[in-house]
Amino acid sequence: MVSNLLEFNYEDDKIRFKMNLLRNKDLVLQSLLLGNSPHLLFNQIGKNPWYHRFLGKAELTLEKDSKKEHYGSTVIYELMYFGKI
Repeated sequence: MVSNLLEFNYEDDKIRFKMNLLRNKDLVLQSLLLGNSPHLLFNQIGKNPWYHRFLGKAELTLEKDSKKEHYGSTVIYELMYFGKI
């Protein structure tokens, strides 16, 4: 299961930013253990690697010197999972 929201936050004494990735649609959900894949070694060591590609929206908020700016865009982002079976 993959979350529909991925959030990044950063803050220091000069700047603060927050970036959200909002998942709208799955473009690719594919096991890397298919057929004659060179990744079959992962299966032998008990791993189950997956590749994910998503279409979504990125939202960025920047705060610096008491000013706040917002940005947004459509994005494609990816996730590689190398977890256990």
